[in-house]
This record gives sequence, structure tokens and C-alpha cells, in this order.
Amino acid sequence: MTNIERRRYITQKLRESGSLRVDQLAAELEVTTVTIRSDVADLERRGLAVRSRGVILAPEGDELPRNVANTIKEKLAEKEVVAKQARQLVESGQTVIIDGGSTNAVFARELHDIQLTVITNSIPVILELAPDSDVDIIVSGGILRKPSMSLVGEFSRNLYEHIRADIAFVGAAAVSVEHGPSGPNLLEAETKRSIIAAANSVCLLVDSSKFGRTNLAHICSWDQLSYVVTDRISREDRSRLTDAGVTVFAPDTD
Repeated sequence: MTNIERRRYITQKLRESGSLRVDQLAAELEVTTVTIRSDVADLERRGLAVRSRGVILAPEGDELPRNVANTIKEKLAEKEVVAKQARQLVESGQTVIIDGGSTNAVFARELHDIQLTVITNSIPVILELAPDSDVDIIVSGGILRKPSMSLVGEFSRNLYEHIRADIAFVGAAAVSVEHGPSGPNLLEAETKRSIIAAANSVCLLVDSSKFGRTNLAHICSWDQLSYVVTDRISREDRSRLTDAGVTVFAPDTD
């Protein structure tokens, strides 16, 4: 079996089972664990696998990926409420990181004509702000994750390890008050953690439909966030987040 055939086989098995053991895969294919690790390193660079302590993981969760071109139209009124509130946290002259995701793409529309340096891994954010002469844009590298149209992985993380921003705006596919924000993709979640570590304060932007849900990849704990901005939140959830040290912005409380 050639390298290409072996890597195709690993990718297919990951789609079927979600995870594989390095030693079991080596025995099955009659190669060394060193060979399997080399295969997985190549797949990881291409965003097709994630290594974790002798286990190979599929980067995507069970939920089918949904394209940001469609999700940006869903709950648009709620996302616009979130975006307008989040705008209050931005000051002229700041360095701001904007993560990928549909809510952050809507948020970018609120930043025209403000003097900013924007660091982003989001293609929709780049396209939104590129014509604006007041906004300087720094783009992270990385693997293009097409459902969210965001750049993820090692090259993206390398940029965030070498910069410091005033504030970062991150998104999530799911929010659990017990467990924190999460998403469907392991590489994307890892990139979000790099963004969070690179900013003096961090704001989570999510519409209210994301609450009460969990997903495959945990992003961060509440003590790593400064703000949560949403369109609606229950009194109980607001109280629990406040107790965790997070400032909540939401116009309505159920």
C-alpha cells in the first residue's frame, strides 16, 4: 500500500468511526507506528485529522458542516442585535481580533469608518472590511475550513502566538452554562483558543439559539472570557455567568 493509499484509508476509517488508535492501525496495515504518525502528521497539516496521545481523531463532529453563506441568513435579526451591542466594546485606535463564524461576520458590518487594526482568520470579515480605508487588516494563514470560511491550524496559531490585541471577538456553535462554549471542529476550536490567549479581553458573540447546547470541541472555560453578548438570555443563565465573572450584554432577559 502506497503512502497515498494508506492516507486515504485512514481518512475513510476516521469518517466511519471518528477515532483510531495509532498502534492498532499500524498492526492492521502492517507498518510501524512511526509510519502511521508520519501519515497522520500529513493529514493533520491538511486539516483531515487531529493527533491526541496515541489516538487519531476526525476533526469534525457528527453534525454535518453548515456553510457560513447560509448560516449568516439564519437568525439575522438576532445577530444584528448582538453586533450592535458588541460595537459598544470597540474604541477607535484599538487592535481587534475577529474570529470566524456568521455572527462575527455580521458584527464586522458595524466597524466601518472606525480607525482599527483588525486581525482575522475569517474570509467574510476580510471581504467586509477590505474596502474600508480606516481599517488595517492582518490576515492569519492556515487551512481554509470551508463551512465557516475561516483559516485554522498551525499557521494560523503561529500568528496569534506573536501578537497582542486589545480585545478579541470569538464565536461558538453551542453554549452550555455548565461546560462553556464549543464547536464542531477540533482544529477550529484549537485556533479559537490561540485567539483567546492573544487578547487582553475576550468577548463571546452568540445568538440565543446557541444556548443549552454542546458540541464536539470544547473551546474555553468561562474564566477565560470577559464578556458574552447575545440577544436574549434567561435570568438563571445570566446570574450563573455573572457569578463566573463574565459581564453579560443582552437587551432581554426571560
